[in-house]
Amino acid sequence: MKIRTCSAVTVLAILLVGVASATIITDYDRKANFSNYKTYSWASVETANVMWDQRVKDAISSQLAAKGLKEVESGGDLVVRAVGITRLGEDVHANASGWGGGFGPWGGWGGGPAFGDATANKSTYAIGTLIIEISDPNSKRMVWWGLSDQSLPTKSDKAIKNLDKDLAKMFKKFPTGSNGK
Repeated sequence: MKIRTCSAVTVLAILLVGVASATIITDYDRKANFSNYKTYSWASVETANVMWDQRVKDAISSQLAAKGLKEVESGGDLVVRAVGITRLGEDVHANASGWGGGFGPWGGWGGGPAFGDATANKSTYAIGTLIIEISDPNSKRMVWWGLSDQSLPTKSDKAIKNLDKDLAKMFKKFPTGSNGK
């Protein structure tokens, strides 16, 4: 019984860590010479609302500035697009309590029935996905792509902190040199 309890606690801890952290995926064109890119322009930012459009744009601009890129109104060496999508996720939690059902020939202790209660609860939560595409307008090729996906907190201050944290992870290895190095 002690092993089962320890295993259940370990699995629960792993699941909670998985829910709390975002999935971050990035990719880039290995043939692109990122040292040639000095400026960027915005093509579009689309999220669930105008306030978040500006928050996402500001957070991405901050990351690009940290990489040495300067924003220009138009005609940048790179063009940035960002799309934020919100969807609903659902979890079903089932709980059972009672006694019976053992190792007897018919499934119980000597074949007797199991007694108890079972309940199921459904919870709905918001999931947010942010996709960023950065393209070279001269070659008309995408040179960098990033995605962040996670459960959204209910408080906007926490959501803003998550946005900043996720973008920092996303742009951590943003290429700045020749051939993406």
